[in-house]
Amino acid sequence: SERHLGIKETDEAKHKLRLPWAVFSHAGERIHTIDEVLNSGVILLFEGGRWVWPGVDIGHETMIPDVPGLGSTRMTTLSMIPLVFEIQNFLFADECDDIIGISTPFMKNSVVTLMDHQKNKADARKNEWRTSSTYWLKSSHYENMQSINDRTEAVTRVPQENQEDVQVLRYEVSQKYDSHHDYFNPDLYKRLDWIDEGYKNRLATLLWYMNDVPKGGQTVFLRAGGADQPASFRDCSYGLRVRPERG
Repeated sequence: SERHLGIKETDEAKHKLRLPWAVFSHAGERIHTIDEVLNSGVILLFEGGRWVWPGVDIGHETMIPDVPGLGSTRMTTLSMIPLVFEIQNFLFADECDDIIGISTPFMKNSVVTLMDHQKNKADARKNEWRTSSTYWLKSSHYENMQSINDRTEAVTRVPQENQEDVQVLRYEVSQKYDSHHDYFNPDLYKRLDWIDEGYKNRLATLLWYMNDVPKGGQTVFLRAGGADQPASFRDCSYGLRVRPERG
């Protein structure tokens, strides 16, 4: 029970927004019965009710079975704090080409969502923080997207109804997005009704590279390994730098 496991009761005001705790097998399969517990050998309990792959250690390789279209898929741990994994060849070459081709005509300047305390003083600067272009690609606009959604669900163990539309980003030479979090603290965005008190927060980001570049273009995790908050959120000379690799 929650009492024996030491799990605190959920805040009543946000009860409807939170999942109950859940138990999973070592492969991320939800366990519902005592028989399944006894047959699993190793079980993992998550207070948040959603599976997250254990990183184990940097360089550790996890084999994810039965990924649609890929079969058994190797996932390598690149960082423990924050938790970062790498999967090679998640997308096929024709999928990369199709997504780029469909999205290119609709690309627009990327936007930045401001915290409540930034609203008045930061409007003029937000275009400096993020200079890329963006298009949100709905699954209905690309015939092969269902196959990609199936792969995503198999890898993340997150149901498709909880996935966002695909955010296609284009970075030209010298364009960037300053360091930021993909999740958010709902208390800092109370002016925004659409976040629904944190219900539409993000558990994980699955990032694909759709082309190779000879130089630059890395995704940089400035605080990898638990490093202190940097003096500059634009300095890409340190931290974990993940090089673009198509697929």
